[in-house]
Amino acid sequence: KTLRICFCCAHEALPSQQAVMGGKCSCCCLPCGAARDRARKTRQAAYRPGPTANGDPDGGFTVDVVAAGGLFWRLGGVLPHHTAGELKERLMADDVRFRTHRPDLVLGNRVLGDAESLSAAGAQSSRVVAVFTDLRAAVLVLGGGAAGRRAIEELSPVFKNRWIVCVDAQEYLEHASGLFRAYVNPEKWNEISMKHEDALKRYANVRFVQGECTHLRPNSATCTAFDGAEFIVRFEYCIIATGCSWGSVRPSGESLWKPSAISATREASEWSAHDERTMVGRQRHIEQEHMRLWELDSRSGSVLVVGADVLGVEWACDLKMFFPNLSVTIVDNMPRCLSSLPVTAAEYAERFMSRQNIRTFYEVTYEPNNPVFWKRIDTQPRADLVYVATGIQAHNHFMPQALLSTRGPGGGGWILTNTYLQVCFRSTPKTDRQTADLPGEVWAAGRVFAVGDCHYGAVKGQRRRAASKFLIPPVPRSALGAVNWAQVACKNIVALAKDRALEEAEWPPEVGVVAMGLGPPDGVVSWKVTWVRDSGEVILKGTAAMELKHRLSLPDKDWLAKPSTWVDTLKSGIGRRYI
Repeated sequence: KTLRICFCCAHEALPSQQAVMGGKCSCCCLPCGAARDRARKTRQAAYRPGPTANGDPDGGFTVDVVAAGGLFWRLGGVLPHHTAGELKERLMADDVRFRTHRPDLVLGNRVLGDAESLSAAGAQSSRVVAVFTDLRAAVLVLGGGAAGRRAIEELSPVFKNRWIVCVDAQEYLEHASGLFRAYVNPEKWNEISMKHEDALKRYANVRFVQGECTHLRPNSATCTAFDGAEFIVRFEYCIIATGCSWGSVRPSGESLWKPSAISATREASEWSAHDERTMVGRQRHIEQEHMRLWELDSRSGSVLVVGADVLGVEWACDLKMFFPNLSVTIVDNMPRCLSSLPVTAAEYAERFMSRQNIRTFYEVTYEPNNPVFWKRIDTQPRADLVYVATGIQAHNHFMPQALLSTRGPGGGGWILTNTYLQVCFRSTPKTDRQTADLPGEVWAAGRVFAVGDCHYGAVKGQRRRAASKFLIPPVPRSALGAVNWAQVACKNIVALAKDRALEEAEWPPEVGVVAMGLGPPDGVVSWKVTWVRDSGEVILKGTAAMELKHRLSLPDKDWLAKPSTWVDTLKSGIGRRYI
């Protein structure tokens, strides 16, 4: 039986380097000498236990757990009726390997079942051996956002006797719809955030692992855990729902609107003092930004918001309503605000901003290093703070380049799929503008799917006329659209497992309903919004629109954990006839 990975340091072995010696892993399986040296030092520094006393002060006894690679753990206060599963739970809190790999506890020559107590196993010794294997999953879900949670909701009962593994670089989820309100009132952040483990604990067959996927292959993923250790998850199916960043002017993609959790943004972060992979780090950063606004408001400073679509207008209105002494200016290179919504929505928002003394400048390009720009918007010498609320950027560095678009928002890098949402190879050369980014042959036998904001956002066809070149027209990036496509991907995973026909995705009707707030007292809701500019109709204004926005942005925890209920909330707020 070959050893495919050395669990001294979680490095995968090359086929020529795999070895087993006396039931222990040989360090020759490590891919490099440096890793071998690190593993040797770890073993040398590990605690070497002497004889174990069975008279623990709390009435139990002490169990020593040792891994084949030399790592050692000591558990005190163990009682005879404690089970192997309970020992694993304690060990998970001490070492990430018990969470990222499947551990078996061996007593003598017997593997202990999770429900088996030490007394039932006839334990005569306090020495237990931990034997690790690769973490294997029926489904690997990359990303614990709205799309990832919807996928878990759908698939957990389907694969109820098998593992579903969710990997996310953050330990928590953050509901982006309520993020603006959290910056102006940090107490609200607790309402829009939740630990992944708390959201997923209702599913007995789901395991959450905090880590970042660094390399995705057709049937496995290499990930880096929070403490830097690498681990591998082998899977039968995979759903990619890692999202994207938006509102960034930095090459790393870092912005205030998405936590700096992945390595590419952390390494070049302007707020590296806050580890936004953790809830504590993210909350402290939000509180710091709030204090910066509070201090600026106290001296009547100026703020510039770049981008006058839904996000920019919402942020400008919140800033003015919560910090009334600020001078707020909004600029956009389009001829009006809310260019993706109907004209009546733009006119309503423009009147509101005018009453709040929010200055607006249209058909103006943001040029921060050009003095003429600041003179044109009558801000001299420049604004005290600038917030960018436009533009998106892909973060699909873990994907093979042949599966990513060469064009698209932010310069490309989006995952390509067919209409079944299966990840596909790019079928045409980069230099062919007419047919660039057409999906070709399916990758990984069609068992890997991409949904939500990491996706290209459309599916191109062979037709060359602009009006009909998309099999699925461009879909706005929204949580409801991501949830819709996650459900389609899950249906197709079930269809593959049962050898049935796959279902094609369509343009999600939910994304055609846009609820936006204009500060706490007002709002506007549009429907029938499509990929065509100026499309849609306004159906709610004022208090009714504000109340719906509040329900969608600042929900209770149970609603936050279950994306399947979101569309029903939207329908109850506007009437089912609109969707």
